[in-house]
Amino acid sequence: MGRLLCHFISCGILSFNTLIRIRQILSQPHLLTSTFLSLHSILTSRQKTRTPHSELVFRLSPNNNIGESYKKFGLSDTTTSLIAVKFPLRPSTSETAKEWILDESVTNESVSKHLGDVVEGTSVGIGERGEELGAWCDVEKVRKVYKLSDGGKKGKKGAVNGDAGRDEKKEMESVILGIMTLKGS
Repeated sequence: MGRLLCHFISCGILSFNTLIRIRQILSQPHLLTSTFLSLHSILTSRQKTRTPHSELVFRLSPNNNIGESYKKFGLSDTTTSLIAVKFPLRPSTSETAKEWILDESVTNESVSKHLGDVVEGTSVGIGERGEELGAWCDVEKVRKVYKLSDGGKKGKKGAVNGDAGRDEKKEMESVILGIMTLKGS
């Protein structure tokens, strides 16, 4: 496997990280929506998977099969760029209920240090607006995962200054967020 280019988002989580193919993430709202849906399902004890990190991957996927979710969004032997998401949660010590509690020892610095020690590659920061996420996206792969058509636009020329591409991504984002939200209901 080649060198990994590593992107970090730290929403704070667990003693494990969610490692996702960055090329499958269309935009910041795409990742943040799945993060919100994951945290909401965990904190309301309505998760479909056993851990917060698997819930995040599951919530990204358009179908209800966790195995397929990992195939489409998880790492593979050919992954060269990824994003790490870590929630600041740990399992409670309660034997009766599977609950997650805030782990205050998880910080951006501790996550960055740990991943820097474990992952071979270059860490690239993500700004406040998260525009870097969309820059790494493979739109055709995302379109295939969510089974979206191209709207009959193949072969047509874009607008001046690439505005058509941006509008197309916004339309895709809207549909994808709808698919993700409806799946969770």
